[in-house]
Amino acid sequence: MKRSYICALAIAATLMATTANAERLLNSDLDPSDPAQQTELITEVVIQEFAVLEPLVPGITETMLDIFDCETNSKRNGLIEHLKPDGQLVRNYNTRRAFGFAQLVPNPHERMAASKGLDLTEVHDQIDYSVFLVRDRIRMGDEPSKDWEACWS
Repeated sequence: MKRSYICALAIAATLMATTANAERLLNSDLDPSDPAQQTELITEVVIQEFAVLEPLVPGITETMLDIFDCETNSKRNGLIEHLKPDGQLVRNYNTRRAFGFAQLVPNPHERMAASKGLDLTEVHDQIDYSVFLVRDRIRMGDEPSKDWEACWS
């Protein structure tokens, strides 16, 4: 087997194992009118899901929590929100294209996520896809959080 195929299988297996082992956080579990509750629930799952990457990049979980805090409202305010008070997804203030707590842009991410069985409008799927993006950056030798460089540069 080619090394790249083996790496792709390992990434997919880890992504699937991580998803299967954690209780799924659904959008319906989030209270749109309570940003603190959303922050608490999302933070718990981010810590669980990113733990697998800590041996590769110590501190990556805390880095990503800081990035998600920044991405949510284009500022750091200690809140990580996926849903607005009206129940709609949080959207980027400038472009309105990027959405959710990780502020993923539909093109190119939706197609790749769909190929992995993920729906980026769902909070847990955004977490899983974020883990995939970070793992892929590590594999390529890039800055692990490169996809969110606006919040760390």
